[in-house]
Amino acid sequence: MQVKPTFQEPGLPAFSFPVGGSSSVGGSSSSVDGSGGSSGDAYNTMMAQDWGSQAADAAAAMGVSATALAATCEMESNCQNVGSVSGSSAAGAFQMINSTYTADISGAVAYDPGIAGSIVSGLAGQMDPATEAYAASYELRSDALRLQSKNISDPTVLDARAVYQFGAGAGPAVATANDSANIAALTGLSAASLAANGLTSSSTVGDWRATVVAKLGSATANQTVLAQ
Repeated sequence: MQVKPTFQEPGLPAFSFPVGGSSSVGGSSSSVDGSGGSSGDAYNTMMAQDWGSQAADAAAAMGVSATALAATCEMESNCQNVGSVSGSSAAGAFQMINSTYTADISGAVAYDPGIAGSIVSGLAGQMDPATEAYAASYELRSDALRLQSKNISDPTVLDARAVYQFGAGAGPAVATANDSANIAALTGLSAASLAANGLTSSSTVGDWRATVVAKLGSATANQTVLAQ
């Protein structure tokens, strides 16, 4: 399994450029297929890992869809527990940087104190997928709630992906932007960082959305994040 290049800007989660066929996305990014449930290739990939069922339990504990959590590990690492690379602290199946992981695992424990005795303490938990799943699930919950405050009433995996990837500052702007908006202008990412993930300074939000849908499939990309 080859680990793809990732954005290295401090404070941003890692992003592995999707592979697969092309796909187009039209209209609002917050459309929902209404199917709900846990399904799709990303979910199957996560559940095939020996920690998959524990990750699904973590998602449920944080009130998010297991499919949304699976989509995150699929995008970040193909659900492989990979270590950090030079220049970044992003690590684990969900490729969280140290500061984000620390904040989110603390938030997860505060949200559900009952998990405190079952997680790996300290930064070592970053490389324990079952533990990092709690932090990633809490991040997805926080991202979805942030998007709700930006008038996306029922955030989808595609919407939340913008925040997980681009951060709390630029992410909501990407999630709410028209397909024609320039991705570099919204995110402030350098040409080199964009190029490392197959995008250019002229790429649009629609181009970026298409890469996510190409990797995850439309049904998964359009599933809601918060558990119904």
